[in-house]
Amino acid sequence: MEIRTMKKSDLEAYGDLCRYCFRDFDTPQSIDRYMSIVAEQLGHSWGAFKDGVLHAGLWYQPFEMRVGGSFLPMGGVAAVVSRPESRSQGLVRELMTRMHQQMRGEKRPLAVLQPFKNSFYAAMGYADSFFVHEHLFEPHQIARRPVGSYTIREVNGQAHWETLEHLRLRCGGNYTGMVRRDAGYWESRYFTSWKGLRSVYLVERPPEGRRRPGSVVGFLITNLSQSNERADVRVAQAIWEDPGALNAILQFIRNLRDQVKEVRWFLPVDVDIFPHFEDPKIKVLLWPKMMLKLVDLKGAIEQRSYHPDCGGAVVLDVTADATSPWNSGKWRVNWDAGTATVRKVQRLTTRTLVIKTDIQTLAVIYSGHRSASALVRQGSLKASSSALALLDGAFLPGVPCMEEWF
Repeated sequence: MEIRTMKKSDLEAYGDLCRYCFRDFDTPQSIDRYMSIVAEQLGHSWGAFKDGVLHAGLWYQPFEMRVGGSFLPMGGVAAVVSRPESRSQGLVRELMTRMHQQMRGEKRPLAVLQPFKNSFYAAMGYADSFFVHEHLFEPHQIARRPVGSYTIREVNGQAHWETLEHLRLRCGGNYTGMVRRDAGYWESRYFTSWKGLRSVYLVERPPEGRRRPGSVVGFLITNLSQSNERADVRVAQAIWEDPGALNAILQFIRNLRDQVKEVRWFLPVDVDIFPHFEDPKIKVLLWPKMMLKLVDLKGAIEQRSYHPDCGGAVVLDVTADATSPWNSGKWRVNWDAGTATVRKVQRLTTRTLVIKTDIQTLAVIYSGHRSASALVRQGSLKASSSALALLDGAFLPGVPCMEEWF
């Protein structure tokens, strides 16, 4: 079996395999559009070939992802596919190993993916770190409230992408997992749709005085699909600066009540929209949406920033997975004045603070999804109280959130 990066001539076969494996690609136009995105990242795509036939493939898109107060290089892993007759032969594991090696060489210490089966990727070092709440409701359940002076209007998304990106980064929350988007990414993932009609709306607040311009305080991107006399709306994204802007967004959705049967909206787990419902008996599902991997432990810890008061040293005795064996071993991490240095050690002194962990558990702590202390209470980690206090202070718990779909 030949393992190599894919060429442009391989994309037709890769597209056929993606159509076979994923229900999202239900038309030739949808897969052609997706392959045009892959074509821009051929150097980040890998395939397994036998006698010139593609048996498995994957690719990743480079991003910069927020971790604490820093943006770190990350790879969004996508479209991991294989032929049924070629499964359970280790092909995907080999492709992932080559991909992780490439990321490490690019000084891209993090990888994120959406799993088809969590345990499958856990064996390759990925850990459940990004959760969302899926809200399902009917528009008429939203309480009717005046919108005051706020207005909402449909716009050409591409002409306003910089406004949307600025507002998203400013008002979308300081979540670990937020990525920077460029014009091409906005166009390919948010302004066009493989299914249904996608629309972009700006929420504006009027000027406070005659000579002051109005301001954009939110936006809404929806995907309307209709079949067999049933219309549904998926909120692709919504951002608001203040409660008035959120109310304007919700009232707009409520006005779809005679047209739309159900609304589907994914939100961070710390966002509460229940007070805006007249009938709050809506369905809310918890999704373990994305998994995180520390591709390069040393780079992941050193490249992010920390609180200036964070100081001290600990040794992480890490068991890595087979696709990133370079992460295994004992690593001394020293924090000082908001930065960290990491080096491998062979011998330990009796006074050394040691935390024994596997790479998946460390990824959960790193993301802030669970603190080291919480994992000790759950029985997933063993360490002294002094070592735990240091790790808790460095990797502050929070609400990681990944908006993207790779």
